[in-house]
Amino acid sequence: MFDRDFLSDFFEFLRQKKESRVKIASFIAHDNIPEEILDASGFYPIRMMFAGNDELMDASHDFLPPSTCAFTQSCIGLFSTKPSDFRFLELVDYVIVSNHCVSDICGSEIISKYCNVARINFYIPYTKNENSLKYFRLELMDFKKQLEKITSTEINANTLMESIRKYNNFKIKLQELNELKILGSKKLNILLRKFYPQKEE
Repeated sequence: MFDRDFLSDFFEFLRQKKESRVKIASFIAHDNIPEEILDASGFYPIRMMFAGNDELMDASHDFLPPSTCAFTQSCIGLFSTKPSDFRFLELVDYVIVSNHCVSDICGSEIISKYCNVARINFYIPYTKNENSLKYFRLELMDFKKQLEKITSTEINANTLMESIRKYNNFKIKLQELNELKILGSKKLNILLRKFYPQKEE
């Protein structure tokens, strides 16, 4: 899915981020993480979107049974073995623990505890009602406070709105990409490289 040259370039991209004192946070891709707040805080977010192989999945079996979600097994395998092609994972400062599903929770907690990656918590409600909305708002505020404490920087409204606009524009581009009459494999190739830029675009 990712060629070696791309992964090597991505490592260099993240290394430069680290040299600029940017914090890097990873999270399992299908979690509902508010990347806009991460961006506004100065963090660089990494979606774990890497399909694994048998070797990566086997590496996770010291922590979870083989019946666990294959994607979560792959994420654990990547962090526990850090294959040479994925050495950029050594640069990750935090893993975000969220509750999209049980496998996400277990996988993120295992990566944090056994792979020595600091954790940030962000939990979402499973229902849609007034109390859920109140809970979700509290979680967003707590998430913001956690990031501000780490970076020693207050996230102001202007910075947050700028990040929201940037991500909304990105989502519009994704929709335009989805509507293009090109091969699905080419769409996927473009999509992955937009989620993992080698330079700011």
